[in-house]
Amino acid sequence: MSIRVFASPTELGPLTLQAEESHYLVRVRRARVGSPLEVLHPQAGGWRAEVEDADPKHARVRVIERLPARPPWPVDLAVAQPDTKAAQDVIARAVECGARSLTFLDTERSQPGRLSPSRIERVVAAARRQCGRLDPLALHGPMPLADWLATPRHGFIASLASDATAEAPRGEIAVLIGPEGGLTTEEEALGRAAGLVPLSLAPYVLRTEVAVVAAIALAGPISAV
Repeated sequence: MSIRVFASPTELGPLTLQAEESHYLVRVRRARVGSPLEVLHPQAGGWRAEVEDADPKHARVRVIERLPARPPWPVDLAVAQPDTKAAQDVIARAVECGARSLTFLDTERSQPGRLSPSRIERVVAAARRQCGRLDPLALHGPMPLADWLATPRHGFIASLASDATAEAPRGEIAVLIGPEGGLTTEEEALGRAAGLVPLSLAPYVLRTEVAVVAAIALAGPISAV
């Protein structure tokens, strides 16, 4: 895996990292002078760089060139609010698998757990550092399912229904993933009325974070056609 640190370069050339990123670069990743790395901007963008001074408190790197854009899949996820641990996993998987956005929803069977903004920021940063994503995930909610469905949607509902389609629709895709207990009959009917079609992700009931990966795997490459 490439070494990645977070910083905000304003130009090519020398750049001194903050203490936390310097520690990660030198102590955790054991980078040395001349080691290649990627510098990720906290908001968007990235650069190729190499280490000039491996000081664990004030490391200095040389920013060489901007990395080419890596746009996410045009897949917008909407996931019934899971418990706190699962919510962290859902965010990380959405970042790593390239979803464009993630909205947590309040449904009849969703969980009450909530993540603090600081914790969300750490989860997103760790996932971006791992996968090299240049732009952060657009994260919204929690919001009521009915409010999210008030806008007509083009996409599908993760479902085990017998009439679930075998193929995801093309174009920009919205994906609705219910809670572990499933959407109620009324909630699924609302989703269909908003334009979503049932799609089976697997023959078995999946954990929420696994359903996110399966949904993006099915919808992402299709939506990019």
